[in-house]
Amino acid sequence: MTYELVWEPRGAYKHFSGVVTADEFFGSIVQFQNHPDFDTAEYSINDFSDVDDFEILDKDVRRFTAYGAGAALTNPHLKIAIVARDDRVLRHVATYRDTGLAPFPLEVFDTVADARRWIGR
Repeated sequence: MTYELVWEPRGAYKHFSGVVTADEFFGSIVQFQNHPDFDTAEYSINDFSDVDDFEILDKDVRRFTAYGAGAALTNPHLKIAIVARDDRVLRHVATYRDTGLAPFPLEVFDTVADARRWIGR
C-alpha cells in the first residue's frame, strides 16, 4: 500500500509514498469518505512529498472529481490541502481545479506545517 490514512480530531492526514496508482489513490478517497467521521471532517491533508511516481491520468482525475461531488452533499465544509512539489502531482491538481467541478476548496503547499496553518490547526 502506498498510503497511510490517519484520523485526527478534526480531519484526516494521508501520507503517500513510492508509486501511487489511480486505484490506490481512489482507494484512499473511498476509505476517507466512507469513514463514520467523514460528515464532520473539516479537512483532508494529502501529503505527496515522498512520492516516487504518480501513475494517474487526466481521466482518473475526472473520476475522482465526480466521486467527490457526491461526498460534498454530506460534507460541504471540507477543505483539501495538498502537500507536493512533484510536477506530475501538481499537474493533476491543476486538472482537478480546471474541471470547474471540484466540490471542495483546495490549496497546495510545500510543507505539512503550511497546510496545517491553512486548515486552522
